[in-house]
Amino acid sequence: MARLSFGLRCVGALMAAIVIFTVVFAIGAVLGQSLHANPISIYRTTLWLATPIAIMGGALIMPRQNWQAAALALWLLILLVPAWMFVSGIVLGRFRPASLMELGDVLVSGFAAYYAVRVTARARKINRVAGQT
Repeated sequence: MARLSFGLRCVGALMAAIVIFTVVFAIGAVLGQSLHANPISIYRTTLWLATPIAIMGGALIMPRQNWQAAALALWLLILLVPAWMFVSGIVLGRFRPASLMELGDVLVSGFAAYYAVRVTARARKINRVAGQT
């Protein structure tokens, strides 16, 4: 039964990350359109916000001892799309500098989210040992 619960939490974390990522992108698109902002800057800003929020939201669904692993797994899953677009652009001879910027954005913002989850997990462990809540 414990394995089933863990498996369901893994699926739930993945689904939550996908939903959070999509919702943040939708909100960013609506705000960008209503503010008549530059679409490229809105896209990059939304990508900067959606990645860490989705990683942290998905990782916190998992049990406390698996937060770091879940954050790393979600970060790598989110990183697959811009990495695929970057590599396929190079292979097919249609390299775009924008795909390199997307890859860098997801890489940096995902690392920030992973580091935040890592620090939070360690702080909770230290507080638990010290008897604090």
